Amino acid sequence: GGELSATLDLTGSATAPRIDGVVSLDALTSRGQPVGALAAEVAYADNLLGIDAVLTHVDGETLTVEGSVPFAFTLADAVGQAPLDDERVNLRARATAFPIDWARPFLDDRVYNALGGTLRLDLRVEGTQASPQLDGVATLQDGRLGVVKTGRIYEPIVADLTFQNDRIVLDDVRILDANGRTALDVTGDIRFSELSVGEFDLTITP
Repeated sequence: GGELSATLDLTGSATAPRIDGVVSLDALTSRGQPVGALAAEVAYADNLLGIDAVLTHVDGETLTVEGSVPFAFTLADAVGQAPLDDERVNLRARATAFPIDWARPFLDDRVYNALGGTLRLDLRVEGTQASPQLDGVATLQDGRLGVVKTGRIYEPIVADLTFQNDRIVLDDVRILDANGRTALDVTGDIRFSELSVGEFDLTITP
């Protein structure tokens, strides 16, 4: 549940449109429980989408994303349009103690039935779309994930991640047991190619 509001101004030509405006999602709920809100300012011109967005949890914690990414949008025939691989990326995402259950409404209930934990994040994404450069850190505390197929809720989950070049390095990702001992450990890295997950190199030790 929730209320979606938006005001977008579309100007310019069909081949080179410009968009400016705001989008908000208020009173977001999951199974009748309040979750939070989303507010974003957007600006598009010359194959570049600028965004200044704030996710606000119901408890007041926020996650911010600001900057710009290459994005091709046209109201005319797109045949022959130049690729955006060399266009610059400039994004930053930050959070100090953001509850990840904000994402609960967007998960498939047939796959996941629980989500929790707090996220600390400071991430920069620069470079180009074809060759992104990541820099920053992320920490998950008191994580929990319910998986329908196994009938289990895995908790607590802790994770320390480092963003380096085009990779996410898993410095310390573990599921703990009731006594605080490691029940499952994950090490390795995940490579991003063209701003999407490309290659995994992970070792999972239960």
